[in-house]
Amino acid sequence: MISCLPGFFWPPQPRGGVTELETTTSACATEAVRRKHVFEVRGYSSLLSRVGVGSFVRSATFEVGGYDWAVRYCPKGTDAAAAPGYASAFAVLLTPGAEARASCDLTLVCRRLGVPNLVSRTAPALFRHGGGGSHLAPAQGSRTFVDRSKLEAPASAYVRDDSLRIECVVTVFKFKKASPPSFPAPAPARVEAPTPSLPRGLEHLLETKEGADVTHAIVLATRSPVFKAELYGPMKEQDTGRRHIAIEDMQPDVFRALLHFVYTDTMLPGAMDDGLSSDDGNREFTKHLLVAADRYDVRGLKFVCERRLCRGLTIATVASMFALADRHNCSELQDASLEFITGSDTLADVVESEWYHHLRSLSPDVMIDLLRRQLSPTKLTVHNCYWIVNNILSLFLK
Repeated sequence: MISCLPGFFWPPQPRGGVTELETTTSACATEAVRRKHVFEVRGYSSLLSRVGVGSFVRSATFEVGGYDWAVRYCPKGTDAAAAPGYASAFAVLLTPGAEARASCDLTLVCRRLGVPNLVSRTAPALFRHGGGGSHLAPAQGSRTFVDRSKLEAPASAYVRDDSLRIECVVTVFKFKKASPPSFPAPAPARVEAPTPSLPRGLEHLLETKEGADVTHAIVLATRSPVFKAELYGPMKEQDTGRRHIAIEDMQPDVFRALLHFVYTDTMLPGAMDDGLSSDDGNREFTKHLLVAADRYDVRGLKFVCERRLCRGLTIATVASMFALADRHNCSELQDASLEFITGSDTLADVVESEWYHHLRSLSPDVMIDLLRRQLSPTKLTVHNCYWIVNNILSLFLK
């Protein structure tokens, strides 16, 4: 053993090295409970004639933080020598034998304006029940709560209908119990979540055509209300019991992409890319796929197609895109097309396009919507005034 200080020695270490130091933890915290009590002193003028210095009136008992409290008001103060000419007010703890750490705000209410005027605020202090012993702390508040002349004047802002109102806000600070000692929990074993297999399983089902008569019909009916009506509702084919649907007016590649989305919630690889503005073929495929999605009410696919077409608007195609959106109730594509058409730097070029004149002749309602947008104060410019006048004339002279 090695001596460190007189009479103190390092304890012998266990064989095999130093043991691991175990740690326990605990904690404590405070919480604040806050409540307001309104004390109304009525018949104030007669009260002044009946009380002297040190006399008081007291509010009803109210509870805050598990303790009973009251407001004590001295109309002529507590000490004529120490604080002459002042009325006094205090918050008093009434629970017998209790101690509470609290603060109080005492406020006079201006009756003329109906708003409070803060008069006295005490910092957190220890309140004790005033049982009469000399060692007990007094109530907390203010001996100089308010100058009596402000209350006893004939036109007092605080006394109305011979009534005085005092608001008392008591905040009690309480310690929560310390949490019991605890040992650090061992780290849970890391478990990797399995990769979702349902989409891949449905894709495999589509590719292999297993159970085509029953299983595929259930999938289609679950994903599309139109397929459901055709397979199980009044629209179903009246044949020998087998469920068949005739798909007409749809390109095979478009239908293949539609089925792939129905089964997997993803786009068929290579069916579309983001280069719509430079790939007319891709744009046309997306338009046909949107029509198919709307026809069979596959809303997720319709949303994907609509969003991609919004990103590929050009001066040459915007009018046709608007017509497509109008036919198939695509509000996002319709709004994007209108914004593109009414843009100050594209309007002149768009109105010269063949599709624009075709749209104007077939859909006067569309032109009314365009005019309404252009007449907005934020859109009205010298650049588009001619366009507005020309289209208004064309609508009324047709």
